[in-house]
Amino acid sequence: MIPKTVVRTVALAALLSSAFAASAGSRAVYQAYFNDAQRWANGTMTDARGSADNNQLIGCYHNASFAGCYVTNAAGQGRTCTTTNPALIDVIREIGPESYIYFQWNADGTCNYVLVENSSRFKPGSASGT
Repeated sequence: MIPKTVVRTVALAALLSSAFAASAGSRAVYQAYFNDAQRWANGTMTDARGSADNNQLIGCYHNASFAGCYVTNAAGQGRTCTTTNPALIDVIREIGPESYIYFQWNADGTCNYVLVENSSRFKPGSASGT
């Protein structure tokens, strides 16, 4: 027969390991940022929303034939681009409230590339902490 203390120890170890497994996982942080020299911007909706400053913002908008993306960094400086490219508009339509957004623009302010990633790596808006 197995002593009760061994059973309790094994049960406690299993409980603790399952608690740590539930909180594990990769977490990426992407605050709203842009690079003027290379004309690109990126960030996640949740990290911009949850930033310590009141400035950060990233997102895109669209209708049937026109779209645009925008970013404002922690210093309050912003950049935008617009497009009528149906392929880019389709990508923009995939943005959700917890998406990672990366976009590039031409010198004239036209968007030339948009990437949207929806992943468990990005903190949900209802979560707290890092």
